[in-house]
Amino acid sequence: MNYGELIRIKRIEKKIRQEDLCFGICNISYLSRIENGHVIPHEEIFILLFERLGANFQEIKNHSVNIKKEIEHWRNSILRNDVETNDTDIKFNFSLETKIPPDVYIYFNTTIVFYFLKINDFINAELKLNNLNTLLSKNISDSDFIDIIRANIFYSISTKSYLDIIKLLENYQQRIKSLKDNVDKN
Repeated sequence: MNYGELIRIKRIEKKIRQEDLCFGICNISYLSRIENGHVIPHEEIFILLFERLGANFQEIKNHSVNIKKEIEHWRNSILRNDVETNDTDIKFNFSLETKIPPDVYIYFNTTIVFYFLKINDFINAELKLNNLNTLLSKNISDSDFIDIIRANIFYSISTKSYLDIIKLLENYQQRIKSLKDNVDKN
């Protein structure tokens, strides 16, 4: 989920037509492209659209930063093998799922994959990965794309299913080449 999808959800909840939401801010086709994740507008447009929906974009964004820090702490613990598998810790981290802002959705869910792999729950790791893999062909950020690929690599190593990761990498070799080209330019 991204901010555009959140706008669409809030707009539908409030029964506001696209024409009414975007009036004086942007045109209808641009709003449609925002809602469908085909374009990421300048932050000022997000501010105006969320304001019209009765929400504060900066609060949503700040909440996102705080949640991401919590998830990052949990992820680092998992990857360093510091995480305990006590029920309180797990329930706390899984309770975040209902509060996840759109821009950390993939980061949170790949962290859950890492957690499942740590406790050898390959079935739930695979289920979560299958959902995440449906996003690979969507317009997601490079960092989200890499995060999903990374989770797949960890899964393939953990389950010794190396052929699966090779197939996945072959399917997305054009996007991977594009990422490499961008890194080479910088």
